[in-house]
Amino acid sequence: MREPKDIVNANDENVGMDATEMSEAIDAIDMSEAIDAYAKLEAIDEKEAKDEQDVKRTQPAHPAGGDRNNQLLEKDTNSLQVVLHLVRHGVTRWNQERRYLGHEDQGVNSAELEQLAPLARRLQGMHWARVYCSDLLRCKQTLRYLLTGDEVRRADPIGNAEVLPIPGAVYDRRLRELHFGEWEGKTYEDLKKNPLYRRWIENPAAFTPPGGESWEAFASRIQHFLAGLHQDLCRSFEKDENGEARGRDSKKIPDLLVVTHGGVIRQIAAATVPDTPFWSLRILPGEELRLKLAWNGQSWQGEIMG
Repeated sequence: MREPKDIVNANDENVGMDATEMSEAIDAIDMSEAIDAYAKLEAIDEKEAKDEQDVKRTQPAHPAGGDRNNQLLEKDTNSLQVVLHLVRHGVTRWNQERRYLGHEDQGVNSAELEQLAPLARRLQGMHWARVYCSDLLRCKQTLRYLLTGDEVRRADPIGNAEVLPIPGAVYDRRLRELHFGEWEGKTYEDLKKNPLYRRWIENPAAFTPPGGESWEAFASRIQHFLAGLHQDLCRSFEKDENGEARGRDSKKIPDLLVVTHGGVIRQIAAATVPDTPFWSLRILPGEELRLKLAWNGQSWQGEIMG
């Protein structure tokens, strides 16, 4: 495994992992799963031979579950089950410039939304039991386009504009990207000589961007969202605390839509799907990852759908 050289937008990550049209340089990074720190990565020439095991040691451990959890969805037809449709927001200017974009409230490039049209047509034909969205502008714009087809009208060069909310949608700040603090808006070239940045690239769980968010805090708020999701569904679907259905066809699995950021999507998958390391997933802007999940009494467990 190569050590990452170019963390593009860590989690709004790439245009690297972010841009729909990734440059050849970003494509080259595809072979490198390391730290994406949620971003697009490029190999550092002198570190090309870096052992993959070194990277794996820096990855947060996945909750225990094992093969037993892989069979969860098949064994209990009365458990609370959902299909989670996780969609990454559209491309922003900073994504294209390969800058770190976390909590900076930047809008999408309206021209790029056309690439989401096929997904929008499919999603608009579905019935959503619940709709969740990051409260940042780029996600709100993406959600509105996906469900209504509305064009994004930009009020300034970087896409900032007011967005009419979708009725019934929950706009949740827990679904924000990792906060990069003083590194927001910076590129790899801007930061590559910074010793703390180099240490963060090698082990993001142990180091925190100045003024930014720790890995522990990021993972904790995503876990908090997942726990809250279970509580919401128990109320909505009239289930008790053990997930037993009351007055509802438990065989009909509800669809939930979540429009958020690349790092959030990877963290949700890593927290719910056994043997799915955070760095193993590559989610481009406007792409959808579907998870079939069941509540096992303490947490969500399930599988990635094809």
